[in-house]
Amino acid sequence: MKNLFETEDDIKKGIYLFEDLANNEGWKLLNEVVKANIEVLKDTIINGIGNETIEDVNRLRDRLKVYQDVLGTPERLVAQLKQGNLEEESFDPYESRIEKED
Repeated sequence: MKNLFETEDDIKKGIYLFEDLANNEGWKLLNEVVKANIEVLKDTIINGIGNETIEDVNRLRDRLKVYQDVLGTPERLVAQLKQGNLEEESFDPYESRIEKED
């Protein structure tokens, strides 16, 4: 994967753009939509809608986690850039195998 923040200028630009994004009205609206979706998912997970299987509930939980992760993304990225720690843990079980084959 390409490192998007190789230089100090790249990092400064990233910080500026992510801070700008966090204050953007479109991003704020998207956050409100995501928060509403989170509430619907929580209600569905807790109360159900009918004949859900455990797999259905697990998929809903996965969606909930993704929505929750979206909230605060620009702020989280700014904090990581300021700390010099932008790498995120990979949960791809095939990633290390692919890297070894290259």
